[in-house]
Amino acid sequence: MENRPPGDNRSTSRPRTLTGIRHDLTEHATEELWRVGHGLLPRGHGPAPRALGLADAIRQIRRGGDASGPVRWRATVSNWFLLLDLIPLLVFVILDSLGRLRWAIVGAVLAAALEIGYSLLVFGEVDEFSYVSLGLIALFGGLSIHFDSSTYFKFKPVILNLAMAGVFIGAYVMDRPLLLMGMERYGDTLPPVLQQRLALPAVRAVLERASLNVGFGLILQAALVGWAALRLTTWWWFATRSAGFYAMMIGVVWVSL
Repeated sequence: MENRPPGDNRSTSRPRTLTGIRHDLTEHATEELWRVGHGLLPRGHGPAPRALGLADAIRQIRRGGDASGPVRWRATVSNWFLLLDLIPLLVFVILDSLGRLRWAIVGAVLAAALEIGYSLLVFGEVDEFSYVSLGLIALFGGLSIHFDSSTYFKFKPVILNLAMAGVFIGAYVMDRPLLLMGMERYGDTLPPVLQQRLALPAVRAVLERASLNVGFGLILQAALVGWAALRLTTWWWFATRSAGFYAMMIGVVWVSL
């Protein structure tokens, strides 16, 4: 009888749904860690060492090695969240609410630069859009200081959203849906069970539709952020930019299913 972790009663007949994918991933990771801990799975075999060896891979990058596998995947995810600019925008909102526009702009630029430096130090690479984001913060921040109005800075996320929307929609039109391409490029860093699920035609179709819907969602959110910059307070503008982004992504997933 196979020695399995306590409470492991997986069924091989579970329907192949997105919920099942998430459930299988959790079970798979739990089982592999349990087997390593109990000496049933030697270190160096199977997917478990991918997670356990992350620190070694990061050290390899710092020595000039290749940022492959799970480290490159983590770097990509990290750079995506850098695009949200939540920390620089939060710094700006706090300082601007205190009536210090110039310091708010300087703080936002420094926060964005520190985020990029952290990504370079830990992951060894930064997405090109993160550099674009930093440049836009400096550009629109300079305009806000010159005209003594925070409205210019608040339109920076609008421009970035529209640029990202253009990339997603343009890639889709050229038959290169970004989410599907990302899964194909980094799918080998995921556990085998999840790789099998993501290879299903139904899941690939969802990723392809989502690649287009993200573009339209970014355009919609850009319009809302622009309206909030002109009509609402700074804190409500920040809420529209931050929480509104996640609400948009949830809507994209729902429409794409």
